[in-house]
Amino acid sequence: MNRSKAELERVINCLAKEKSQKLQENEHKPHWLHDTLDSLYNGMMEETNELFIEIKQKDINYDFALLECADVANFIDFIADKLRALKDYE
Repeated sequence: MNRSKAELERVINCLAKEKSQKLQENEHKPHWLHDTLDSLYNGMMEETNELFIEIKQKDINYDFALLECADVANFIDFIADKLRALKDYE
């Protein structure tokens, strides 16, 4: 099944608000480029576990689950940004 460009854009941007909210809430934390890849991976796994726990609930709190999705997505972005920085440094 082919996906339309509009559908792809919707999926790409579906967490933009939540991701931004979570980044603003955590502005007080050190910049992710100062973290190791292991530390970023562990953070992603911790957030993934929190998401897993929430979506296994009988009564899912969808707003909370979306925020957990945003946390996971942000950590993936942090890892990608760190990898790009390391690659460009070489």
